Amino acid sequence: KLPLDPSLLLKCVQAIPAGGAGLALWCAMLVGFFGFLRKCHLCVDGVTMSDVSLAVLRRKDFDFDQQQYCVHIKVRMSKTNQFQQRVHVITIQGFKHCPALDPYRWLQKLFSEHEAHMDSPAFGHVSGGCYVPLTYTALLSGMKGALQSAGVDPAEYAGHSLRRGGATWAFKCGVHPLFIRIQGDWHSDA
Repeated sequence: KLPLDPSLLLKCVQAIPAGGAGLALWCAMLVGFFGFLRKCHLCVDGVTMSDVSLAVLRRKDFDFDQQQYCVHIKVRMSKTNQFQQRVHVITIQGFKHCPALDPYRWLQKLFSEHEAHMDSPAFGHVSGGCYVPLTYTALLSGMKGALQSAGVDPAEYAGHSLRRGGATWAFKCGVHPLFIRIQGDWHSDA
């Protein structure tokens, strides 16, 4: 599947509903892109708490650094850390100059408008007084719907397009490959 890039993300944000589930979707897309994260970190497999894997990011995993205008995210489990032997901390810088792509701003909005227990999955919204976590189905259909509205063939993209796109974009911007490898928690030299 093709990688996403910031220009496509800017087109997508126009097609995503502004609040509720749309806000959770947009935040997950931004964090997935800029954090080089896998889908297992962004969403749950179903709608019950038994469908929440240990890899899913929780509200408690986000630390907002107002001075540096960035978000530090603790990734406790991943494909390369299946036994939780370490906590991988990634940092995502905010973009004051580009509010539409500013993960710091959007995450602050999501967390303040849709309050949840600190152990709840990070990406979700409150509906009817209940917290509804973002599912993989909602992530994929929302992302593909936004791409289609932006005039792009959604069949060319998948959930992995966020991770792949963020890493590709960082490389094109001149970020050192070692930093990309560390941020994305890749262990191979590929």
